[in-house]
Amino acid sequence: MEGNHAKTNRWLSQDLSALIVQQSQHHEIYDLVIVGSGYGGAMAAAELAGMKDGEGRTLKICLLERGKEYLPGSFPSQMGELPGHVRVSTPMEKKPKGFGDGLFDVRIGPDVCALVASGLGGGSLINAGVMEIPKWGDFADRLPADVLKYLQTADYAGIKQTLGAVNKAIEQHPRVGTANPLDRTLALQALDPGNFTLHDHLERPFKPAKLFRQAAVTIKMSAADEANLKQCTLCGDCMTGCNIGAKKSLDTNLLLRAHDQQVEIYTGATVLKLTRERSPGMTDSLWQLHVVHSDEDCRKHQATPLPLRARKVILAAGALGSPEILLRSRNNKLQFSSRLGQQFSCNGDNIATYYKLHTPVNAVADENMPISRASAASAPPLPACWMCLQHRSAKAFCCRSLPSPARWRTCFLRWLPPPTPCMFCPPVI
Repeated sequence: MEGNHAKTNRWLSQDLSALIVQQSQHHEIYDLVIVGSGYGGAMAAAELAGMKDGEGRTLKICLLERGKEYLPGSFPSQMGELPGHVRVSTPMEKKPKGFGDGLFDVRIGPDVCALVASGLGGGSLINAGVMEIPKWGDFADRLPADVLKYLQTADYAGIKQTLGAVNKAIEQHPRVGTANPLDRTLALQALDPGNFTLHDHLERPFKPAKLFRQAAVTIKMSAADEANLKQCTLCGDCMTGCNIGAKKSLDTNLLLRAHDQQVEIYTGATVLKLTRERSPGMTDSLWQLHVVHSDEDCRKHQATPLPLRARKVILAAGALGSPEILLRSRNNKLQFSSRLGQQFSCNGDNIATYYKLHTPVNAVADENMPISRASAASAPPLPACWMCLQHRSAKAFCCRSLPSPARWRTCFLRWLPPPTPCMFCPPVI
């Protein structure tokens, strides 16, 4: 990412204001508008970019993202910088608090809370970059057959390659290698159920095989990998945004590919609703997107929402964002299922801590240490290690090693619960 864009605060996108000016002059109709730039929106943009219609004309495609574009170095680096990148929604408040284009979109509910990313690249900006092939098991019968047939191992292998996932990446880092495993890796291996006798709820002992392994990650560990990215420094801040430029987030691959094939990308754009309109002199109806600035101050200077017209629309604003847009769009002419916005399921993630080990494992990053000087001995690595635990019903779940990023250090240490022995290990507290 060292090209002409490196000296600007945007690389791939333009602000919504540029689209407003353009539309005021030309009133263009797009063949396709994609709402959202996470994995769904980015994949759609990359796959459809450059395609032609029946008359041989290249499709005119536009992608809208509610959040900002983040270049390496622009993510919050300290706890004190986080408030300027947060948006919070609660059932008690009619409007979200914080910043409309905040990177960390926190949804607090009565039974489920969610963290949603808002930025060019979506969740890839703040996830761990782990690419684990799912094992559908009992969930397979819930998926349509036409969908399931495309979810084969070979298909996932191609997706991993497209996203730049590398197996056993941590071992390729010059500070680690196979002969010098990290302390936290050794601690995870000690948790492998293959090293212990487990009992199910019927108290029948069994000894599963050693299942600890590392997952593929989309982070540059080897100097030979991805020439346009910088090598990871093992700072541990993957989940609050990579300021080094070592993470293969969607803005470095799929969105870059779409941009290079003339897909127009606009950030800071919030879609309020969709309507179906028929323009004078046209036989077919068009979709009209009502778009406003995500930033509240900019929105105050926008008299009316931008009416953006498109022949086709792909809503890829996430499990929460897309239903919200559809619910705001519902009217007598545009009807949806009465179940829209209901029956959500979540990842099933549970966060647990195991601490006061005999050996330090460097699991909490320090914002006072420059990320450029992080080392395997003094700072935590990326969350690249997974452990699969097999239990009696032949199902499995994964345990991911999650370091606390530097921005979370204060909260993590303050909110740490009372010591509890690990269910798979002898107490070491």
